[in-house]
Amino acid sequence: MKFIDEVKIEVFGGDGGNGSASMRREKFIPFGGPDGGDGGRGGSVYAVADRNINTLIDYRYAKKHLGSRGQNGRGADCYGKSGEDITLRMPVGTIITDLNTGETVADLTEHEQRVTLAQGGSGGLGNLHFKSSTNRAPRQKTEGKEGEYRLLRLELKILADVGLLGMPNAGKSTFIASVSNARPKIADYPFTTLAPNLGVVRVGPSKSFVIADIPGLIEGAAEGAGLGHRFLKHLQRTSLLLHLVDMAPFDEGVDPVAEARAIVNELRKYDTQLYTKPRWLVLNKIDMVPEDLRAAQIAEFVKRFGWEGPVFGISALNGQGCEALTYAVYDYLAKHGPAGLAAEAEQLALDARFRDGPPIDADDAGSPAMAVAKRLVVKVGSSLVTNDGRGLDHGVMRSWAEQIAGLHRLGKEVVLVSSGAIAEGMQRLGWSRRPREIDELQAAAAVGQVGLAQAYESHFNAYQLRSAQILLTHADLAERERYLNARSTLLTLLRLGVVPIINENDTVITDEIKFGDNDTLGALVTNLIEAEALIILTDQRGLYTADPRQGANAAFVAVAEAGDPALEVMAGGAGTHIGRGGMLTKILAAKRAAHSGACTVIASGREPDVLTRLVGGEAIGTQLIARTARMAARKQWMADHLQVRGHVVIDDGACAKLVREGKSLLPIGIVKVQGVFARGEVIVCLSPAGQEVARGLTNYSSTEARLIQRRPSSEIEAVLGYMLEPELIHRDNLVLS
Repeated sequence: MKFIDEVKIEVFGGDGGNGSASMRREKFIPFGGPDGGDGGRGGSVYAVADRNINTLIDYRYAKKHLGSRGQNGRGADCYGKSGEDITLRMPVGTIITDLNTGETVADLTEHEQRVTLAQGGSGGLGNLHFKSSTNRAPRQKTEGKEGEYRLLRLELKILADVGLLGMPNAGKSTFIASVSNARPKIADYPFTTLAPNLGVVRVGPSKSFVIADIPGLIEGAAEGAGLGHRFLKHLQRTSLLLHLVDMAPFDEGVDPVAEARAIVNELRKYDTQLYTKPRWLVLNKIDMVPEDLRAAQIAEFVKRFGWEGPVFGISALNGQGCEALTYAVYDYLAKHGPAGLAAEAEQLALDARFRDGPPIDADDAGSPAMAVAKRLVVKVGSSLVTNDGRGLDHGVMRSWAEQIAGLHRLGKEVVLVSSGAIAEGMQRLGWSRRPREIDELQAAAAVGQVGLAQAYESHFNAYQLRSAQILLTHADLAERERYLNARSTLLTLLRLGVVPIINENDTVITDEIKFGDNDTLGALVTNLIEAEALIILTDQRGLYTADPRQGANAAFVAVAEAGDPALEVMAGGAGTHIGRGGMLTKILAAKRAAHSGACTVIASGREPDVLTRLVGGEAIGTQLIARTARMAARKQWMADHLQVRGHVVIDDGACAKLVREGKSLLPIGIVKVQGVFARGEVIVCLSPAGQEVARGLTNYSSTEARLIQRRPSSEIEAVLGYMLEPELIHRDNLVLS
């Protein structure tokens, strides 16, 4: 996608509808009097910041945006319908300026920030408003007012903590690729980078910063040489600049000191404030300088350059010195950076990874993530909700309602994912053992869902909280439109102060009852609403290295990394005859919740005031920390697909390209196509050994994929008669497993 960071658009508020001068004329009703209604207001134009958008390309060709006109009023006191509003979604970091007045209309710095660009005109008044004791049949009405018009400039300035400066080919793109999962184009010629790149650098749990790489500057940029100063504006929001210098230029006649001075001079010409911004010197490609000459060459450069600030010698290619630099940058930002900027910018970046950090001390596992989380998902299992098959445990449910009410008073938003419908239905139907037949399970769920909802409503009402029951299936989260509708509903309920109570819709699904669990559903809901924390309450203290009921050698795990394969190996099935979930499903749920950067805690639901104590920062249960960066929203949706329609087996070369280089999947790398799928559906990429490597949106159907497998992209058109895309799955539509 082309990077567009500045456009001009016109916005028109809709005109208001005219009022009506109608008179009431009905049989047997003399002197009916005026009954003309008002005109409807015109539609307004709004701008909304969206962290999932990173370019203004949508407005490069769509220059005019008009709110619709309000309808005219009519007789019989009929008021005109208001015009529809227009919402323009823009990247976070967009500055909107009125070109006619020079006024800054808005600076969109927060996700979902909403501003009015052009106000719709008000509707005209009908003659009903002009009736008086002396004028009982007024003929007056007013016209609707014109909507507001504005000529606007949209200018995107990306949000980042650290900016990279340097000549073309200084190694800026290599550096950002080395310390983050950003994948800029890298080549051995100047001006490889033609648009800014963002990457998130993680130095430990909840410790990260965002770095921006812009196209290189050359001497004379102020006069338009090279790419000029066009992209320097993207560094104006940063807290620190890293000035990268090539210490081993390919051309022996190039002087690194002269090039470094040229960059500083261009910075001074562009913006005095940017020139005075804190700046560190980073001497790159030191691996190409003989080790015995390295220290002397660095010292000579610093002396000739007249530099007195921090100096770092690195090799972006092999990572030498990069880790020390990233930790130093984080420490500086933690002390000097503006509060909250890193968190906001991290939402904007699309690709990142954790850098290795110091080991986590279990004594410090007091869950600061839980303490600062604003939005939480709490999952409770069947064994906690019920009295060992004797119906619902109202005492426990009342306790949770009390604790959640307390969290609401602290400003927390809580979603409750609760099992127990089938268990309650079993009790009401007089069954002692969980049935195995699908129709009997569905019958129990239908009976029990009524009782479960009534019980929660009663307990939350006691603490002046409203609750809402939402029944979901995994299919609701697999289809994009239904996924977005479910998300919108949940976020609206949270905004209204309602506690959503979510359960799997066991009445209509089949295989999800037999093989599914609400641990997975809790993780999916966490990603759906972008909650910061997932709390899974169970009948165990937390995670052990073995089943504590079968031996004394089981050691308790206080802190671990979500997604660690060792956890899945040692987890056993700890389900009961009432519920289906075991400890393995909870570990997999934590791994899935980490897609949105959420921390997971597995704790005993029988601990007194467990929710209150967890949010207070107390260490209870097992904390599984997200060691992967937050995915973009669309990639979260792809990763959360539990059921896919097809698979493609790819060769080892294609696996390496996807995993190590972040490339797209080409048809030539496909060994076998399995299943039946259509274009635009999510499919899974398998290694030759059958392990899932990635998943993504396919550009071709299964029939087309079978025809073009093992063929180069240049032959697609000859085989099919057309070519939709050169890739089977583009890297922007691909998420690694």
